[in-house]
Formats: sequence, structure tokens, C-alpha cells
Amino acid sequence: KPAAKVIDPAAPSTTVALNLADVEDMRHQLDAIATDVVNYQCDVSIQVPRTQDYPWLATLLTKRVKRIDSGYDLKIHRQILKHIPAQVVLIPRKAD
Repeated sequence: KPAAKVIDPAAPSTTVALNLADVEDMRHQLDAIATDVVNYQCDVSIQVPRTQDYPWLATLLTKRVKRIDSGYDLKIHRQILKHIPAQVVLIPRKAD
């Protein structure tokens, strides 16, 4: 398995704060997140303060995951949390 880019493979979940203010930086973050999602078979929870932030973040992440593995069964959960900055929580699926 390749080295993780953003997640701690030993932890039950990893939270990554997204830099919405810097789109270029956020794109790099999403690239790294998508790589780990596929390599470590993660479920994803996108937590955003505003409902309208969710659809485009989900789309950007989905496109990146599909580019890496078109058959990957991506599960994204939406959470609207008014008092936190946008973040992504990655939960590696337990190996059977």
C-alpha cells in the first residue's frame, strides 16, 4: 500500500480542514484526500458550515476519486455544522 498522504492509517478517522480561501491549495488537498480514500478504502464525511458548500465539494472529490478508480464505491455523508470551518473526515473501512 502506498504511504498515506493525509490520513493516519492507524487512527479510526482523520479530519482534514479544507482551505476554502485558497482554491489552488484546496485542489491539492482534494487530490491527496482522493488518493487516500481509494488506497485506504475510506468512507467520507464532508462537514461544512453552509448547505451550499456541500454540493461542489462533493462533486470535486467524487471526480478525483473516479479519476483514480472509476469503479470505486464512494460513500459521502453530508453534515452541516454551522460553527466549524469546512472539513473532511476520512474513515478507513476495516479490512475484513
